[in-house]
Amino acid sequence: MDEITASLTRLVAVIYEEELRLLHSIGRSITEHHVLQVLATHPEITASGVAQRLSLAKSSVSFVVDQLVQEKLVAREHDLGDRRKVILSLTREGQKSMNRFWSAKAALLGRAMTQLTPEERGLVKKVFQSLIESIEPRLTSPVAAQ
Repeated sequence: MDEITASLTRLVAVIYEEELRLLHSIGRSITEHHVLQVLATHPEITASGVAQRLSLAKSSVSFVVDQLVQEKLVAREHDLGDRRKVILSLTREGQKSMNRFWSAKAALLGRAMTQLTPEERGLVKKVFQSLIESIEPRLTSPVAAQ
């Protein structure tokens, strides 16, 4: 692994550790957070769809969803076209919870960016955009495409 790849890998690991710290501070497990994140980005998905996206057993997802429903962060609704199908979605409170998490994460990254000169920030923006443009088209797996 070259130095740049090692540095980027370390940055991702540091950000992940900060995410875990944030989640711990609000009493949220990583699995709960991942379920909420899937629901935030895929608003009308079933528990089976969440399980597939997260590579979890449907029973594990159902257990977590039960907890999130009790906390009024997630809602279950029967599909109008197929009453057997149950659609999961974030409640208003669930969306607020995710927005608070994303804001805290953005603040962390923003504080780190203030340590850079304007030229360095411009370079970081350009490099990250290039990386995103390189990686996004490769997200063609069945799970990524759903």
